[in-house]
Amino acid sequence: MKRIIYRISVALTVLLVLGLVAHYAAAASKFSDWSAPVNLGAPVNSAFNDFGQAVSKNGLSLYLTSDRPGGFGDTDIWVSQRASVRDAWGPPVNLGTSVNTSALHAKRCAKASRHSCRLDSWSTARKLAKKCCLPGAA
Repeated sequence: MKRIIYRISVALTVLLVLGLVAHYAAAASKFSDWSAPVNLGAPVNSAFNDFGQAVSKNGLSLYLTSDRPGGFGDTDIWVSQRASVRDAWGPPVNLGTSVNTSALHAKRCAKASRHSCRLDSWSTARKLAKKCCLPGAA
């Protein structure tokens, strides 16, 4: 009887391991390798420091942090939009004074959606996190 229980236990363990390996292989095959980076060119890329990009889930809004001219402080958050994922990105628009200030701090847009992003902002005194909306978005 002990041998039968042992054999059943070994067989179930083997089946469990095989099932886990098959599940992992199936999950890993859903993703492809990263493609080579592509320079988006003007107007998105500039001669200034552009960093901290976040793309909305639908692929139509690209948030970025930049020290390009037209900002309110050291670095500001800008958004570039497009009508469809096949269209080119439009010129970045500064999100304005409700998001950007004249203070020296680093900002990035994390977890972007079509009309908003979660803004992480660091200053020498504290870290802030708040939701910001695109101009004209409800």
